[in-house]
Amino acid sequence: MKKYLFSLLLLLAPALIMRGQQPFPRQNMPVQERKLAFLKERLMLNKNESEKLEKVFYEYAEQKRKLNERFKKEVLDKVRKGKLQELDEKEQMEVIDNKIEIDRLRYEIQRDYTRKLLEILPPLKVIMYFKLEREFNRKLMQRLKERRNGNAPPRPPKR
Repeated sequence: MKKYLFSLLLLLAPALIMRGQQPFPRQNMPVQERKLAFLKERLMLNKNESEKLEKVFYEYAEQKRKLNERFKKEVLDKVRKGKLQELDEKEQMEVIDNKIEIDRLRYEIQRDYTRKLLEILPPLKVIMYFKLEREFNRKLMQRLKERRNGNAPPRPPKR
């Protein structure tokens, strides 16, 4: 009898330990929130670092979003819609100049973001941050490819 109880306890131990905890990161969270949660958890941030990082993270995400919209409007829309052949040389140069300007702004935003991260985190954690960010993006792309190919597990229902 004791043997059976011990075996049952061993089987249920992981469930009891994880009881009430969500698998990390939660699948029904928006991607940005999952990414931030992933980074916070892996970097083992204290509450102060976590709060400051969250603020900077969302500011950076908004700046990138606005810049991507500008890039789409000023460059991609003119190139993708087959209108490229219709543009005269002056307009083509304008598209190129817009792309160069947006690339410069992307660099400045990234540089400022890195400086803000260094105000919050020690250099080692900033390096780890960028490594973990690439890891998260790689896993996200892999999951999207699996889903496209029909190999991924189904999404959990939204709550």
